Amino acid sequence: MNKKIAILVLVLVLIGFFMFYFFSFVSLDIGNEIITLENGMIIPNETCERLNRVTIIHKTGCTECLKVIPILKKIEEENNLNFIYFDMLNPEDMVKLLELKLTLEKAPIAIIDCKVYGPRTELEYKNYILET
Repeated sequence: MNKKIAILVLVLVLIGFFMFYFFSFVSLDIGNEIITLENGMIIPNETCERLNRVTIIHKTGCTECLKVIPILKKIEEENNLNFIYFDMLNPEDMVKLLELKLTLEKAPIAIIDCKVYGPRTELEYKNYILET
């Protein structure tokens, strides 16, 4: 009997934790609509002004991310640039993205000069990033 009560208490604590975690996101005052990032779209100026010139949104472990992130880090290092990375599996990064009113359906996404790009080759990324 005591084992059943302990399990019940553990389950209730876990449910409470997940509800707190969920509602901490819901309670953010994000105002207007959230922008779902899609390949080729231009981000509104008020959001773009709050991003680095090159901003990468990815998910740790996603197959395409495992290919793209090393390419972007190489370009960043070779050209002494400073990209910002958001990992959608990191709760702190998710809060930041929600504050920026950004979300996406498929990772990775590179935002370069306010334009959204899906996965690209190294040469394509270099052209987009280094053209200015």
